[in-house]
Amino acid sequence: MNLCLEASSLFLTYDTFLICTNSTYQLNSLNVLLTTVRHGSSTAIQQGLGQANVLAVVTTSTSLDLYVNGVHLSSVSSSKSANTGQIGIIVGSLTSSSTSAAAAFNDAKLWTL
Repeated sequence: MNLCLEASSLFLTYDTFLICTNSTYQLNSLNVLLTTVRHGSSTAIQQGLGQANVLAVVTTSTSLDLYVNGVHLSSVSSSKSANTGQIGIIVGSLTSSSTSAAAAFNDAKLWTL
């Protein structure tokens, strides 16, 4: 499951927060080049197929805080504006373009603090 953050179609830049079925996560940033900003694993991520996970990102003018299932995973500095852009959801396989992937989403929320 991949949550696309702060996307700008004008400049083709975006950040993605993704989790995998093996309990790993990544924060990637695309700004000309794709860069992995943060990665790791967490027991907070429900492992395996068919598991429910709640992703959350708190963004300010200086940082991104990543959460899964209410557990804080990481904080990273960010110089991107928290007040503009778009969000989206992407589902796919990181291991093979021929591997199918499926996910269900519900109760998506976006709010300002």
